[in-house]
Amino acid sequence: MILAALAALSCFGPEASWATRVFTSVVTGTVTATPTRTDIEVDHQVYHFKPDSPADKQAHTVDVGQVVDVVLDPTAGTTSPMVVSVTAHQGT
Repeated sequence: MILAALAALSCFGPEASWATRVFTSVVTGTVTATPTRTDIEVDHQVYHFKPDSPADKQAHTVDVGQVVDVVLDPTAGTTSPMVVSVTAHQGT
């Protein structure tokens, strides 16, 4: 019985773990509009900050023209993704 269960599990391979994996979207681009208290525009696309997230606190640390990585919350559950983190690239 145990041997049969192990044999069945080995047939699934690594694909079995994909169902529990959380994917995080990262957008890299140039800030094209001065961020407001609630959103940031990167490459002419507006992204809203998730309330009380690190991004909400980082809004004043980025300027127009900077290249940034914007991390989106995969669990926001809304039609528009929410930004949880903004990191400026060095030298921009």
